Amino acid sequence: MGTSISASNLNIKIEEDIVFNGVQQGTTNIVSFTDIAEFSRRSVTVPTAEVTVVSFGDDVGAGTFHDTDVRYVRITNLDDTNYVTLNFEGANTTDYSIRLDKNRASYVILATHDSLGVDDHCDDDGVTLEKLQTIKAIANAGACDLEIVVASK
Repeated sequence: MGTSISASNLNIKIEEDIVFNGVQQGTTNIVSFTDIAEFSRRSVTVPTAEVTVVSFGDDVGAGTFHDTDVRYVRITNLDDTNYVTLNFEGANTTDYSIRLDKNRASYVILATHDSLGVDDHCDDDGVTLEKLQTIKAIANAGACDLEIVVASK
């Protein structure tokens, strides 16, 4: 079966704009991916009990993205009151956790063109990189809305 989906360009722009002590100190960095064939953007409500918000694996499935094809992941906390803890889990354990504060705080994973996506992504002791398998979330005091964007080749 043929496909009618054409790969598209994804441009990520990271910009800091500050005049510090009278001098412009801001910078702009742009990363471009030319081979994006899958783009997913969704909002999900995270309760005060841990839930899986995105998974990565060898096979695509409901909420699961092919791990070596992922090029970009952004998770943004849309809540204006509560924070969310994100737990990044590899093959064996939670590799690391971060606090995603209220008011549109974001966490971004950028995978380069020549990488293995989120395969060999991280490890908490920094010795052996593991395949990132899931990102789980838990709201601290009340349900929070997250925006999740995943782009894959």
